[in-house]
Amino acid sequence: MVRKRIALVLSLSTMVMLTGARSALAQKANGILCGRYTIGFSASILPSGLIAGTGAVTSDCRGNLVDGVETINVDGEVCEGKLSGTYSLTLGGTGTVSFTLIPRNPTVACPIVTFTEAIAVGQNGDIVKAVNTTGAEVTIQEEWVRQEQ
Repeated sequence: MVRKRIALVLSLSTMVMLTGARSALAQKANGILCGRYTIGFSASILPSGLIAGTGAVTSDCRGNLVDGVETINVDGEVCEGKLSGTYSLTLGGTGTVSFTLIPRNPTVACPIVTFTEAIAVGQNGDIVKAVNTTGAEVTIQEEWVRQEQ
């Protein structure tokens, strides 16, 4: 009985240590993306048409994207709004991001949009390449560039 309790305590301690180690690795990985980024992209929305946009967003270095703005043009309809989201990276610099764009005046032509992307971070966090992974949008080009602080 005592051996079982000791084994259980050791097992639980190991799980806590592993969870802490994973959390520390995730924080280190997410720290690669840190600072203010400008964003530019173009894509095709199937079957309706083209979309392009530009904006800026700040990474808090811990997995959150805040204080963002974005202007998009969808087949001539221009929408401006607030951009925010979350991200998760591996130590190799690849990961995912989830964004929400809330237009100043949401309409049918300019709705609130939530989307996900696969990202690759390079040059010690200075450059990010992205591709949309939501539905029928095919990314032609998307790049983020970290701004000097």
